[in-house]
Amino acid sequence: VRGSKGEVLYILDATNPRHSNWLRFVHEAPSQEQKNLAAIQTHTGEKEKVCPYCGQKFASSGTLRVHIRSHTGERPYQCPYCDKGFSKNDGLKMHIRTHTREKPYKCSECSKAFSQKRGLEEHKRTHTGEKPFQCDVCDLAFSLKKMLIRHKMTHNPHRPLAECQFCHKKFTRNDYLKVHRDHVHGVADS
Repeated sequence: VRGSKGEVLYILDATNPRHSNWLRFVHEAPSQEQKNLAAIQTHTGEKEKVCPYCGQKFASSGTLRVHIRSHTGERPYQCPYCDKGFSKNDGLKMHIRTHTREKPYKCSECSKAFSQKRGLEEHKRTHTGEKPFQCDVCDLAFSLKKMLIRHKMTHNPHRPLAECQFCHKKFTRNDYLKVHRDHVHGVADS
């Protein structure tokens, strides 16, 4: 099966019974009535397609088909550089950039480049100062969700503490312990 740009998306095997519905889908063009119904369902939010595994409903067959892969583990998009497979073509495209080092998303402020759009969006906050992730305990705000999650550990009285093996001082984070060991005890981690 080829995508809109002619790229091979996946290969169907006519002798494989699991591919019979796919083959029918690929070879039978939908009628105008089916197209109109799909458009109405998509735009009205009506969800007619039901996942046979979990009962979740979807407006389109395509969305349902991708969702079903989360149950079956099917990964029809294979990386040409390694053995990794993906359930969505977009996932494969992003993964391939780890091999090609392609970074198509460039910052207009400083020209730093990123392989994923999300990386660029997060980076832009360094220029704008935006900090959308706010701690609900102390009101500190962070530009990245992972930074907020790490910060929230400081409010947990049962959090695991990193302890210096030389003086037994305790730290809320391993990186703080490493700085301490380097500056106080002259021991740099390798």
